[in-house]
Amino acid sequence: MLAVFLLLLVGSGSRGPLLSLLAVAVLAGPLFYMKKAKQMMSFYLGLLVLGTVMAFSLSWLPPEATARIHSFLEGDLGESELSRLKAYQRSWETIGAHPLGIGWGGFAREINLWPGEARQYPHNIWLEIALEGGWLAAIGFFALVAACFVRLWRRLHSFEARALFALFLYVNLNAMVSGDINDNKLLFALGGMALAAAPDRKQTAPQEGQNDVTNETDRDKGGQKL
Repeated sequence: MLAVFLLLLVGSGSRGPLLSLLAVAVLAGPLFYMKKAKQMMSFYLGLLVLGTVMAFSLSWLPPEATARIHSFLEGDLGESELSRLKAYQRSWETIGAHPLGIGWGGFAREINLWPGEARQYPHNIWLEIALEGGWLAAIGFFALVAACFVRLWRRLHSFEARALFALFLYVNLNAMVSGDINDNKLLFALGGMALAAAPDRKQTAPQEGQNDVTNETDRDKGGQKL
């Protein structure tokens, strides 16, 4: 089933999501199984098998569907890639000159890289927040994302936390190459799930034991008074 979804992703020609997925796949092994060599080997063996199946399955897709992927891998940057690189450069230059930001939605007004288009953005959520909201907004967003990762990192012993960590990492990487703030609703939804994650059992167990000791002490004091 996963191979089918990957084929659909490749067939769509979406390079940003595909690269983000590959990055998560490479990082997931060391992050999740750094102290478990056998599980890490099994993880990468599964990726190798999946990659082999995909390589043979690519021949089933029409050439037009994979043309953008092939041209990108060969280093042939198209108009879309070049325009986004220019948007990154112009945004970075403007961020340095406006610490307080240029106002939300100000990319189209101040930079206007694509004249005639009302909805313009740098295709990078970090640059967009720093550019339009200012340095303080960017620092706040960084703190929020870091808090989500730290909370999930402390719970990586559970399968649910590992899955959510991988998904949250994927949407963060994808948000750096595609879409604007409104397009990345999934990032904020997963971040909310990370912050609302149940407390770690390893951390709550001592607290429960401490409460039992406190209750016994209170009962002893009550008996002495009687």
